[in-house]
Amino acid sequence: MNGQPVTSTLPTLRVVGFTRIVVGGATLVSAQTTTGGFTCGIITTGDMHCWGISWFGIRGNGTTGSMEAGLEPTLVGGGHQWADIAAGNYFLCAVAIDGIVHCWGDGDLGQLGNGLAGNPPDILVPAPVSGSANFRAISIGLAGGACALTLGNAVRCWGAGSFGRLGNGSEALSAVPVAVSGGHAFEALSTAYSGTCGVAAGSVYCWGYGTLLGLDGAPTPDDCGGNPCAKTPIPVSGGHSFRPIIAQAGNVVCAVATDDQTYLGNGAAGLSSTPAAVSGGLSFTSLAAGDGYHCGTVAAGAAYCWGANRNGRLGNGTTADALLPTAVTGGHAFVQLSAGQDHTCGVATDGNAYCWGGNDKGELGTRSQTASLTPVRVRLFPPASQ
Repeated sequence: MNGQPVTSTLPTLRVVGFTRIVVGGATLVSAQTTTGGFTCGIITTGDMHCWGISWFGIRGNGTTGSMEAGLEPTLVGGGHQWADIAAGNYFLCAVAIDGIVHCWGDGDLGQLGNGLAGNPPDILVPAPVSGSANFRAISIGLAGGACALTLGNAVRCWGAGSFGRLGNGSEALSAVPVAVSGGHAFEALSTAYSGTCGVAAGSVYCWGYGTLLGLDGAPTPDDCGGNPCAKTPIPVSGGHSFRPIIAQAGNVVCAVATDDQTYLGNGAAGLSSTPAAVSGGLSFTSLAAGDGYHCGTVAAGAAYCWGANRNGRLGNGTTADALLPTAVTGGHAFVQLSAGQDHTCGVATDGNAYCWGGNDKGELGTRSQTASLTPVRVRLFPPASQ
């Protein structure tokens, strides 16, 4: 007015979108009890922020932290820009945009890939994995192992080797990456408590502890202390051709076949030793696996979850278990999901991240400790008025 510039008094909005999110739960393996949850998200700038518990330095901000709630998201240190991330039991690994994998947290089993094992100091900020270069994806199991996929579709694994879960024909621990045997060109990977499965040329291959990987339908090639196991990748039976969409946790593997059927989750309780089709006629474009449950997205972005519904982590407004895929409420269109132990999170098409389930340690990212049976938006920054 009157030729003078107008100065807005409205608060400056910090616009940020998420590109990737991962949830984790810290478990005392000896007691099989969950001691807290955490979440990390990559945003459009390439930065990564984490919230929830920070024990063993798992939030990557240079502090050892504690099991207390962490309501304020903190920036992961190191100054890297990130492309992919995975969470394990008290440790995380992530792929930077230059293809180098970095890990941080607890490294007792060599799972940080830095050549150290036994009782080394916790790594409090991301540190590069030995010999790491040209990786594009990372997958982690709770029991202290990690596998990464190269740009050339080879797989390297490191950490605990029991039950053959490094896939190199041995049960020995390796604190540096080792090549998975077989020469398969993998397009997708998923690592669980005691093994890994991947999709190569339309087939699913698994290695590790047999009863956790659906290998019981046929004799497993190896014996690991009296337990069935596969120390190198072996094909999953069933005669199906699979897309590079796979997720596993605990004792269940799910994968999407080229006929758009998803296998397992067929409305029946108990285990299946061979692939069984998920009921409901849904064609999933992505999958996520948590402790006793799975989630997936369809082409339009709607999310569905099924399995054990502890703390409302299925996101359907109830705590009732679901034997069949059940729609996550809220009407959000998701591009990526991550399922954990007590909570679930996803990145929506508008760049917002949403979480649901347990929130004892602030893992939902709402800056509170209030649990939610339905998706609530992650608040990376406080309101402008604060």
